[in-house]
Amino acid sequence: PEAVALVRFIFEEYKAGRWPISKFTENEHFTRFLDKSPPEMHGALMGCASALLRNIEDWSKPEPVVDEQTGRIGYKMHEVVNFDMSYSNKTVFAYLANEMEGKLSSKQVADHIGVDLTCGRFSFAELPKEYRCILGVTGTLKELLEIGDIEKMLQDEYAFKHFTFTPSIFGERNLTFKPGEHIHVPDSEATWLAKIEHLVEMERKAGNAVLIFFKNEAELRKYPNWNLHEFLTERLEAVRREGYIRAATAAGRVTLLTRAFG
Repeated sequence: PEAVALVRFIFEEYKAGRWPISKFTENEHFTRFLDKSPPEMHGALMGCASALLRNIEDWSKPEPVVDEQTGRIGYKMHEVVNFDMSYSNKTVFAYLANEMEGKLSSKQVADHIGVDLTCGRFSFAELPKEYRCILGVTGTLKELLEIGDIEKMLQDEYAFKHFTFTPSIFGERNLTFKPGEHIHVPDSEATWLAKIEHLVEMERKAGNAVLIFFKNEAELRKYPNWNLHEFLTERLEAVRREGYIRAATAAGRVTLLTRAFG
């Protein structure tokens, strides 16, 4: 209960504009939080409290995604929302914010309020040093080797002995890009949407499949009559996603998507 009270206190003070909190380490919520733990843990717990104070200011970055039915919060990971993913001493504020806005109930939020204590860390960069064999494949090897001591590091620290370069199988690029024709800067949101609608209608009448990518779901919902079109967002269940993607290639079909699918 002391950890829950501390987190709620920090959130309420921030939302009320009483920030930064004066003499935080002397505050009763913080002292009660420490007093419930053995002295040898105080240093680690003070680190957790510091993380909470830092993270409250940018708790919405990256943007949390709320499932109001299950009461869980997740984050976009590639083209899906991962509800098993959270950010230490940050996601807790996303739960409190959604509780305050009425999107989640206090009961839904209760199990997710507390302090995250980091018990250990490891470096992924150190793991390959334990491998018996390393085979690396990258399309940017030449560029990487031009950076500082990268080649020496790969040889000395990771025991790379051979570097092989092969030509691209894709050939020359035939992309034609004309900024004057292909970039438009509308003077209003309404003009922007009208321009998109006009281009979509031209392509649809020509028998082409049209895919429109938006920054996020909020932007996608600004498109006129968006709900009358097929639309694909990170919220869509994985089992249904493949069918939507196949259908999007049909002639004359218009599909709205968030940028994770681009």
